[in-house]
Amino acid sequence: MNNYKDLLILSSALLSVTPIQAAAPAKPNVIIVLTDDQGMGDFSLYGNPVIKTPHLDALAQEGVSFNQFHVTPMCSPSRAALLTGRNPLENGVISTCQGLHSLREGFPIMPETFTTGGYATGMFGKWHLGRNWPSRPQDRGFQMTVALHGFGTTGISNRWNNDYVDTWVMENGQERQTKGFCTDVLFDEAMAWMDKQAEAGKPFFTYIPTNAVHFPYWAPAEWSAKYSHTLNPEFFAMVANLDDNMGRLDSFLEKRHLKDNTILVFLTDNGPVGGFSTHNAGMTGTKATPWEGGHRVPLFVRYPAGGITGGKVIEGLADVTDLYPTLLELCHLNAPENAKLSGISLAEVMTGKTTIPERLQITQFQRQTLSPQEAAIMWGDWRLLWSDSLYNIKEDLAQKHNVAEEHPDIFARMWREYIKRYYALREKATTAPPECIGSAYQNEVVLDASYWLELRADGQDQVRNGQLSIPEGGAWKIKAMRSGKYEILLRRWPVESGLGLRDAAPPFQSKCSGKPVDAGVAIPIVQASLDLDTLRYTAKPANDPTAVRFEVDITEGEHQLHGVFRDGEGKALCGAFYAYIRLL
Repeated sequence: MNNYKDLLILSSALLSVTPIQAAAPAKPNVIIVLTDDQGMGDFSLYGNPVIKTPHLDALAQEGVSFNQFHVTPMCSPSRAALLTGRNPLENGVISTCQGLHSLREGFPIMPETFTTGGYATGMFGKWHLGRNWPSRPQDRGFQMTVALHGFGTTGISNRWNNDYVDTWVMENGQERQTKGFCTDVLFDEAMAWMDKQAEAGKPFFTYIPTNAVHFPYWAPAEWSAKYSHTLNPEFFAMVANLDDNMGRLDSFLEKRHLKDNTILVFLTDNGPVGGFSTHNAGMTGTKATPWEGGHRVPLFVRYPAGGITGGKVIEGLADVTDLYPTLLELCHLNAPENAKLSGISLAEVMTGKTTIPERLQITQFQRQTLSPQEAAIMWGDWRLLWSDSLYNIKEDLAQKHNVAEEHPDIFARMWREYIKRYYALREKATTAPPECIGSAYQNEVVLDASYWLELRADGQDQVRNGQLSIPEGGAWKIKAMRSGKYEILLRRWPVESGLGLRDAAPPFQSKCSGKPVDAGVAIPIVQASLDLDTLRYTAKPANDPTAVRFEVDITEGEHQLHGVFRDGEGKALCGAFYAYIRLL
């Protein structure tokens, strides 16, 4: 195989920044709607036999759609790739936990660039890119934020027992409770904010990353009743509700005479979970797999004033990192000098002036360890998976026939290019950034188990069951911004739960239709240990039965912190799932 020519990787540079057409406004509005865990088969446009998505189908028919658009098979990496315009191997967000889901410094993201360009910027929905400074949405260019942290309402970083009805959100860093079903609320608040910007004559950049249709599958009874004949009525109800909200958004844009001058982008963050068994658009694979169904998703773009209309289906390999340079070109903005964007602009592709160049793309994420087993290497219609399998998705969309032996030259070219990129970036990408404490921008920092190094823990169910098979839990990497004495409260349950260290959490039933959350186990905690680098401190609960309190001196710089709950003999029972830290 070494005798074959190396693969020529064609243009990864940005296309020149030129107006799309003379009539296009200098500063069009931008709306990006990103749904969660909605696969390509979860649309009537792509043949779903159960659900009807007329408003999303209409968007594809009014604008343009892409036949081979790819994200990462997991949500945080896709979100970071979208906002940074950099591949997950480059930007370091390669997982949904283990501390590898926080946005790193040094990667300018879209709202920062649009703010500099004179736009109002707002974010309404699921963030999942860090709950602490400097990785929160309000730290990264969003002027208005209505955020859900963690993977959704039952994510470990979200409020305890948060519901899809009357959901608690973080508005510019302050917690408040909303009224109504969460997807409706996110669209309502986004439209109200956009209305204010339009009234003020301000162009806006709006990001609406919904937590639907991620589990838990909870939906208002009036929606789920329509799908009671299916195996998963709540899932289909959530999809239908999303489509309804896209219709409401379109009506808003028309009523406010904003439709022509608005770039509306719709995509999803990875392949399916709830609907793949019903219909997967002919593909194999789901979320968290490198098969085509894990990362090939819809992309619909409409911009009437810019000539992006007509229902054209665009062929060629496109990637989520292409959206940043594309929007910069459409909005006549310059990329920050340190952006080093991975993707290419698709602006002229969407107006029919050119086609997508041939190139090799990699989609990569980490579930346990960053491995070639978790990558999909893509070149035209070719897919290299599992280090030893080659498929041609034009002839074999379901990826049933491994043709590596028939095409050794193609296999070798793709594999060599992957190894060149993979090994150059692997060490940096798998090294989690520290969580900052003691900054002037955040008085109290909350570390949860999703930031444990090396151990996966990102759901409230893992807190409920105590992860008893790993009694030591995991450690956190921290960075003290200032030297001083810090108060550290170790908790089994988050403070808003009101639960004591030794309590068992009761089951939780959503106000929506859907399955309840199971009760949690009680653990006979007597004391706790706190390791700060090589120093160990021990303490017992004092006046507060919900936490074990420590006061420790921490010097400026990076450290490792590890909290463990123990019995009276000092035996480890479970890790500390939460640490509340503040500089005294």
